[in-house]
Amino acid sequence: MKTTAAFLFFIALLFAGCKYENLDFNGELTDGFCIVAGGKVVLNQNDIEYYDYSSHLIYIKENKSFADDIEIIGAFTVYADRVQIYKGQTVPGYSSFLPSGPIIATHPSVFGDYIVPIGFIQILDSLGNVLPDPREDERIVKALKKYNQFHAGLSCEIKSVQYVASNNVKVEMTLKNNDPINYYYLDPNKTGTNLFHYFTYGLSIRDFKNHKSYKHNTTAIQPVPWNSWKK
Repeated sequence: MKTTAAFLFFIALLFAGCKYENLDFNGELTDGFCIVAGGKVVLNQNDIEYYDYSSHLIYIKENKSFADDIEIIGAFTVYADRVQIYKGQTVPGYSSFLPSGPIIATHPSVFGDYIVPIGFIQILDSLGNVLPDPREDERIVKALKKYNQFHAGLSCEIKSVQYVASNNVKVEMTLKNNDPINYYYLDPNKTGTNLFHYFTYGLSIRDFKNHKSYKHNTTAIQPVPWNSWKK
């Protein structure tokens, strides 16, 4: 009996010294898509214009400054309908270090302050198998659709691959818009191959089995000034 009483007294002290986690983060964790960092909600569905699911770019509303909230934070957590989906790391835009898993590039960002890019560096298990991309969770899609913030974006399909020569491969692809809104895209027939490669870094092919990557041999041409191009 004394042992039981002592155990219950210890449990009481333990709970007295603990603080319950504020799971709703002061009411800002909603039933939509949310990003939590530094112990607070830095983005929820009230801040989002829409989520381009093909490129995992989050377009935020004009009155929101995401970079100010997350610039100094080293980790983030994505929630959908108040359920934790995955964790990731923030990386400065100038950093050459890219951790495995989901990442958000902070200042300086090529997208400016109105787009939040959630990238992903593939994770391999002990056998070398590629683990699933946590950004492709259907619970995220459901939470975004609840507030009409889900956009399927663009898709690209390889139609054919022709080996013209040992160092010449011709790839035919079809670009498709899966949304009712229009998108701008770079057309290599209008920019020219060299300028197209400057803006897009060209085509790269990865062999996951042998852990090799192959890049183009095209010489990119930089526009003058840098933010322009001529047809």
